[in-house]
Amino acid sequence: MTLSVTAPLAERIAAYATEVVRPLAPAMARGGEPRARELIAEAGRRGLAGLLTPAALGGQEAGHVAFAGAVEAVARECASSAVIYDVHVSVASEPFALLGDEDQKRRYLPRLAAGEWLGAFALSEPGSGSDAASLTTRAVRDGDDYVLDGTKMWITNGGEADLYLVMARTGGPGARGISAFLVEAAWPGVRASRPLRKLGLRGSSTAELVLESQESLPLGDGFIANVGHWKQSFTTPGGTRQSVEVRTSEVLQKTDGKWLYLVDHASVGAPPPRAPARRGGRRAPKH
Repeated sequence: MTLSVTAPLAERIAAYATEVVRPLAPAMARGGEPRARELIAEAGRRGLAGLLTPAALGGQEAGHVAFAGAVEAVARECASSAVIYDVHVSVASEPFALLGDEDQKRRYLPRLAAGEWLGAFALSEPGSGSDAASLTTRAVRDGDDYVLDGTKMWITNGGEADLYLVMARTGGPGARGISAFLVEAAWPGVRASRPLRKLGLRGSSTAELVLESQESLPLGDGFIANVGHWKQSFTTPGGTRQSVEVRTSEVLQKTDGKWLYLVDHASVGAPPPRAPARRGGRRAPKH
């Protein structure tokens, strides 16, 4: 495990943030034309799109300290760009770098690490966000292949990605009945909606992903793991939580620590958290 960042890599990260991300930041804030492909393609050219991918498969194998540093540098210039970059490098690539078979790794990871393909992670659904283990998207076996049926929601890079890492139910209820699949955007029955309108992070495409294959998809080759390995398959969200903390830190520094409040959000059946006291002793209004 790499616990430090080399000087040349730190310089490449800083240059990418200032030379590529910073000029795009105003347009990203306005939410104009999506620029995810441009961002990731340039990251690939600079050797930054595969920081968590093995070197033998075209990545840098730089480790999570370098990854966190890269996310921090990008977030300092543009929060939308940081979300795009974070998802591509971590949850869209690392799970099958750790758990996929050799054919899957050789087929997809070099393209993702080079920035030729854009990746996305499809877990959340309209009825299961924080309580991800209650997802209902199904993958039904059909010979060596599968038929996918379900809807994913709030998918970062949705509609732009070339490859989705999709969680679908292959067994009974709960986490043990869930499996992970690699799904190409070009396959029949894979359809993303127009990007959702958001209050912030407008430069990052967030979309609904509809999976309604009328025929079997070649998911036999795309099957990664039964997520009865739930904890194992989700080794990467630990890294994702790390990057979310880094992104949030940068955003709060830019907003002078002003609080944003979540309203009407329930996490796995729990009530929404109480808003912390604001400066001057005032609290956010109740809703």
